[in-house]
Amino acid sequence: MLTYPSFQDYLQNPSASVRGMVIQAMRYTFADSDETFDYVLKPVVIGTLTTMLNDSDLENRRLALTALNSATHNKPEIILPHLHQLLPLVMKESVVRPELVREVQMGPFKHKVDDGLEVRKVNLEHTTTQCRPINTEYVYRVPMRLFTRFWRMPSPASTSLTSSIESLPGSEMSTISACYVTSC
Repeated sequence: MLTYPSFQDYLQNPSASVRGMVIQAMRYTFADSDETFDYVLKPVVIGTLTTMLNDSDLENRRLALTALNSATHNKPEIILPHLHQLLPLVMKESVVRPELVREVQMGPFKHKVDDGLEVRKVNLEHTTTQCRPINTEYVYRVPMRLFTRFWRMPSPASTSLTSSIESLPGSEMSTISACYVTSC
């Protein structure tokens, strides 16, 4: 029988495919387990997700983001209180990394291939999940963290985001202002 300590040992396995298998098993654990199993998951899930999101293999990090997305959908009461620990790891995967972009020649044409694109797609899916209100206590926290990240970006996108946010009613603007001040 597979126990949780041996499960964590497999996350340290030198083989990327073994670690990937464990990450996928964890993803399905979030989706298929009921509340009676939450007491087992709660003390170890954040450390496990952190380990998975820091994996050296790009595909395993993509799988870890899908596991985090599954956990956010199915076990928000476990994930959301610890989001401040996980968001930096998630946001790290949203950056285009030049070492993952390569040029491929197809006949007379040269084409750029970005090996990190799939990870960023899953990252965007997870970010979208985080913006969905799950629990009224956290309705504004996650979108506010994402908003402050966009706010700080020096691009035309942040300007249009700022102008659309400024058109919100007063109560939401006061929440945004309070979150922005505390996150700076």
